[in-house]
Amino acid sequence: MPRISCRFFPHAFRGIASAFSFAATFPSPSKITAEVESSNIVGYQKIALNANKMDILGQSFQTIGSEATSVQSIGVDGNFSEEGTDWIMVWDDATAAYTRLYYWGDSVDGVFADDSYENSLGAGWGDPDQIVVSATINPGRAFWANAYEGGSLVLCGEVPSSGEVPTLANKMKLVANPYPVATDVQTIGVSGNFSEEGTDWIMVWDDVNAAYTRLFYWGDSVDGVFTDDTYETSLGAGWGDPDQIVVNYTIPAGRGFWVNAYEGGSLVFADPIATE
Repeated sequence: MPRISCRFFPHAFRGIASAFSFAATFPSPSKITAEVESSNIVGYQKIALNANKMDILGQSFQTIGSEATSVQSIGVDGNFSEEGTDWIMVWDDATAAYTRLYYWGDSVDGVFADDSYENSLGAGWGDPDQIVVSATINPGRAFWANAYEGGSLVLCGEVPSSGEVPTLANKMKLVANPYPVATDVQTIGVSGNFSEEGTDWIMVWDDVNAAYTRLFYWGDSVDGVFTDDTYETSLGAGWGDPDQIVVNYTIPAGRGFWVNAYEGGSLVFADPIATE
């Protein structure tokens, strides 16, 4: 298995354990293979996959000193195949198309720079012919993953400093919390043109019920969301059903979901790290 390629400096590491302990397990010294230095918290997150089912995963890290993350930084663990049968699928806004990438491990000589197959780049993500594919996934974006026998993906890098995730006007978009923590939907704010009158929505997958739940945003201008259909107790602005009844739901760490905003705008996620 490929090792985690992040090293943590004590000055950047303080405070992360209590905030992210349920979202990540930190590597032992034997797992450290590369040294990085960052003013932000650096970490990693292992996300379990459902066997033989497509999962929506969220990117919550960025490459050190960048605002994006190369797919080549995504590691695999457990039963995730290293022989090019399991894959991830990333949406490219520029081409308006998905790119599917397969994982090729050292046991099959990894990925190659070109079809001469003379220059192996080691284990990594490539096309069906083992040619390396360069792609990035920004923090707050989500992508599909499919593992026939389950396993995990390992995301690592620098935790981003911004919790704002833009939407696409009048188009569905896969997004995620840009921070590697579980998300109470009622803590998600909106900004810009995102409607506060219940026309724009998010849609989350519930593994337990094997179904999507759609939640609409109701702002203070329409009295927010209510505890029940007596409409006597408003809870203020928040997410609810089409009748403005509050819906409480927690999105697991590392999971993505859909958003649809007719005139664009952004979702705003709270920074989980308390500042001193």
